[in-house]
Amino acid sequence: MVMKSLNTFINGGTLTIPQAKQEFASILDGVSAAPNIKSDLNHLFQCALRYGNPTLFPTFNINKDNDNPLEYMNKWTERYLHAIKNKPSSRAAAIKNSVDDPILKIMIKTEKGFDDKQVDRALDDHNLYMSAENIQGSLLEEYIDTHISKYGWIWAEGETIRACDFIKYNAAEDKYDLLQIKNKYNSENSSSSAIRKGKKITKWYRLGQKKQDGKLIPAYQWKALNEVIGVENEMSEQDYVDFIMQAARKNKNLLI
Repeated sequence: MVMKSLNTFINGGTLTIPQAKQEFASILDGVSAAPNIKSDLNHLFQCALRYGNPTLFPTFNINKDNDNPLEYMNKWTERYLHAIKNKPSSRAAAIKNSVDDPILKIMIKTEKGFDDKQVDRALDDHNLYMSAENIQGSLLEEYIDTHISKYGWIWAEGETIRACDFIKYNAAEDKYDLLQIKNKYNSENSSSSAIRKGKKITKWYRLGQKKQDGKLIPAYQWKALNEVIGVENEMSEQDYVDFIMQAARKNKNLLI
């Protein structure tokens, strides 16, 4: 198995853009899903095919001897269909499967004067915090989707498109608007370089910072996102807090 994307087949000369459109249309005809889901799938595919170098499709594990792009397109389709049925708020956290470095426990015990029980508690607390941090980005996208899908925005669930998280088709100009979501101002997305030159992607982050009375405090950026969507007061930090609390109450396996 090797990592391949649709770029592999296009750059390798085994697939042209028109052929990709034709093959995907056949795949879409065979998908058993509601018309709105199939429409979203088609828009995601057309958007990923139109922008990028040469496309915005992610890489998957594909049989290294398989030069048939249909395997890739079917996997891409299945990935999206699986994601829409398994929202981040309903998933169970993955159990940590890596070993902790014993030297860190020795360092903490020596410097802080902790006993074994205190060190283990500190480690558990750290792992819990990291679990929350890891899922929070996906929950943020899910929350935003509950508010902006009604305005024509499509969530690229399952990481079906590189470099952006939401797209919206502008029929009047026959183009797609691309929106990239980040949780914090300093959480850079390196995949932005995948966007073809000349195509603008709107980037938004939730959590900034500012100084107040000489101290750094959170500066939430929901007003900026509401302006991108074009609807005043559609989303807010308090509404997002309510969403997170509801998800945490409902799913007791959300965190490790």
